[in-house]
Amino acid sequence: MDLKEYIASGILEAYVLGQVSPQEKQEVECLSSIYPAIDEALQDFQISLEKVADQNAVTPPEGLKEKVLSKVYEKIDQDQKDEIIEHDFTAEKKPASNNKDQKNTWKLMAAAFFALFLIATVVFINTRSDNKVLEERVAELKSDIQSKRQKIQVVSTDYSAQLQKKNELLQFLSDTNTRRVVLKGTDLSNTSLVNVFWNKVNSRVVLQVDQLPSAPAKKQYQLWAIIDGKPKNMGVLPKKQKTAFIEVSKKTKSAAAFAITLEDEGGRPAPNLDQMYVVGNV
Repeated sequence: MDLKEYIASGILEAYVLGQVSPQEKQEVECLSSIYPAIDEALQDFQISLEKVADQNAVTPPEGLKEKVLSKVYEKIDQDQKDEIIEHDFTAEKKPASNNKDQKNTWKLMAAAFFALFLIATVVFINTRSDNKVLEERVAELKSDIQSKRQKIQVVSTDYSAQLQKKNELLQFLSDTNTRRVVLKGTDLSNTSLVNVFWNKVNSRVVLQVDQLPSAPAKKQYQLWAIIDGKPKNMGVLPKKQKTAFIEVSKKTKSAAAFAITLEDEGGRPAPNLDQMYVVGNV
């Protein structure tokens, strides 16, 4: 089972939000008890959800409870003022008094229910508002997590490609068939120095520029392999060197020497020997 793919599927977020079927719920609980990685991811999301809820909690308006209860008490006081209290202990009056007491009791109960209804309504409205904000925040978090996962994947892929390329270069340089040819500067630039790594078996050529003047505008350095006294075009060097080693575009199985000249941008079919900057015998 691919744990990373399962965690990235969004099933854990749906489980925490209560948006899964009974079968999916049972599956998440079962897998989280088996795999620590799933259990850890589930707990991390629950903690993140609780933090979001705390950050977006909406407190009911200050004094709301006191205002509602004040209205109830005013209603009760008004009802008591409207009553006419009669001190008559005759048998005929007692039933009327009981009716009044019963009526007042119902009024108090109705007022209490009204107050509870108002409070419940306010809490319900605030809860729905909180839930909406929370859902929006959760959606943003899920989107942000997905975006970060994609960026991590891109960085990981790029890093793996660079690491593989470096390992291949290291193998090439350490190969016993790879020779190092030192190209020293000519009178044009006696401080220049370039190393050519050439493998006669696979014909691969890699350069390491140690010291070479920057190429002027509309000019570019070009590498040549000298074979039986004749120059072979091995390609131009990039104007802006991004890495320590330069992979030459062309290959050669034989060479008596290597040289670099300064040519027009894009290179030429034959070298300008007056513009030879470095040269070295194999």
